[in-house]
Amino acid sequence: MSEYTAEVSTTIAATTKQVWAALIDPNAIEKYFMGATVKTDWKVGSSITWSGEWKGKPFQDKGKILVYEPEKQVSYSHWSPLGGTDDQPENYHAVTMTLHAAGSSTRVDLTQSNLDGKVTETDRKGRAEYEKNWSGMLESLKGVVEDAAFDVGTKSGAATSSGPAGRSTEMEAERMIASKTFEAVPEAVFSVLADPSAHADIDGTGWVRESLDRDRLTATGQIFRMAMYHEGHPDKDYKMANQVEVYDEPKAIAWKPGQESLETGKISFGGWIWRYDLEADGPTRTTVTLTYDWSAVPPQVREDIHFPPFGQDHLDNSLQHLSDLVGARS
Repeated sequence: MSEYTAEVSTTIAATTKQVWAALIDPNAIEKYFMGATVKTDWKVGSSITWSGEWKGKPFQDKGKILVYEPEKQVSYSHWSPLGGTDDQPENYHAVTMTLHAAGSSTRVDLTQSNLDGKVTETDRKGRAEYEKNWSGMLESLKGVVEDAAFDVGTKSGAATSSGPAGRSTEMEAERMIASKTFEAVPEAVFSVLADPSAHADIDGTGWVRESLDRDRLTATGQIFRMAMYHEGHPDKDYKMANQVEVYDEPKAIAWKPGQESLETGKISFGGWIWRYDLEADGPTRTTVTLTYDWSAVPPQVREDIHFPPFGQDHLDNSLQHLSDLVGARS
């Protein structure tokens, strides 16, 4: 059994679901972990990196996911160049965070240990400093989760759905995020996303019927129209006109849906945005992050449409459909 080099805990006035969401959501992590940008797909054995700036110095910490049990425990190895050691296996340690329901609150236990389970004299001398740093991080986590601006239950309405495929929900108000690692290069994934004729298959719900503009997406500002169907729509069959908001091949693409006036041709946008971010994960893999953002939807639109109009599984399924399409075209 490993001997800990640090052991701290805190109690957070939130459910285990809410705390777990903060532990695995990159945008939340950035708020409580030194402003670091975290990249991983949360699969056991996959890499995890933290990059940012600390006391004026840039850093990129690294490690691997060791344990991933949703709403229970996450553990990863960790090495930082700021520690002054070489990037060697013996210089990595394991960080484990375990959640325990405590009524309407959650206790978070955090432990640090060396991968070989041993404790060095340097560890014994540094334990107080280790625990001071980790306690500070847990207090920041507590503040983020308990803050009213970070409330999954009352603001986003989105349930957390995270698993080995690396899916997670963005917990900030009025955004939902899911991610998945594809066995394909970014260029192959982007090629499918930039093809409007593929969007019905990516959606997979039957809401998106077919593309009415077959041209490939090539630039910001481009309009592409889709034939749609929904039982809840007054006409059931209707059309959406989408405008490309972001076009950064092969890294990111986003569009905002709207409806086009038959009389004037003017497009009125609803205020929600679909965005895909692509990041290479090694020479043949890509982590794809899908964001649905409805924060700019005006009050008059909200009177007619409930947001979000679907659950987290819609994004998860969409990424799976996209992955299948990319595989079929490769």
